[in-house]
Amino acid sequence: MQSLPVEDSDPDLEQIEANKWQLTKLKPMHKQVASLAAQGLKNVEIASIIGITPEYVSMLLRQQLVKEHVAQMCEVVGVRLESLFEKSVDVIAETMINGTEKGRLTAARLQLEATKRIGRPDPNAGLDRSQGDRLAALADRLLALQTNVRQGKTFNENSEEITDA
Repeated sequence: MQSLPVEDSDPDLEQIEANKWQLTKLKPMHKQVASLAAQGLKNVEIASIIGITPEYVSMLLRQQLVKEHVAQMCEVVGVRLESLFEKSVDVIAETMINGTEKGRLTAARLQLEATKRIGRPDPNAGLDRSQGDRLAALADRLLALQTNVRQGKTFNENSEEITDA
């Protein structure tokens, strides 16, 4: 059985810390670690996929070259997303005109979010994030309200039904 070259195996982590070891060139494996980390995988998951230790993954992610590689990937993705903006607006507009009722509400929600008329809550506000997709819940709520309006029901600002008494 052939052993891996020393340069591709996990360096002695104590030696790395003692010598303040730094990468001078990114190898394909280093780029793979950066890519998986950018996708949100945990160090343990990355280590398992690539076949290295989680500690080595952690050390790599602290390296300046790896950080720069992640920043470059994010910049490329940002440019690609910006270039698709006009097409996204066209799709939203088309769906708002010709889509199903639920599709139109979803498109309207996306349009309102994109123009910052509605948006994600402040991440520092301490809101519970375990509620699932709050935007989908909002769309469902709008559908229910629309159904109630079609049935002639009206509501006050506290969401209480107003009945003719």
